[in-house]
Amino acid sequence: GTTVTLHGTFFNTQPNLYKCKFGTTDAPASSVTSTSVTCLAPIASEGPATVALFFNDRQLPSTFSYEFYGSL
Repeated sequence: GTTVTLHGTFFNTQPNLYKCKFGTTDAPASSVTSTSVTCLAPIASEGPATVALFFNDRQLPSTFSYEFYGSL
């Protein structure tokens, strides 16, 4: 998978409290700073997916677009 970093402010720095959701697939946060959350994108079929960030199992308000590509 690919490392995906979402930037913001005032993140709690405990990675176990965060996860990214790529479409319907969860990806736990691998690292968190006060200004970013990093997740590893799961392996998936080619095409677009919506990425949502969750804190303590609650979805944060913004979502993002992500595009899965096939093998190079």
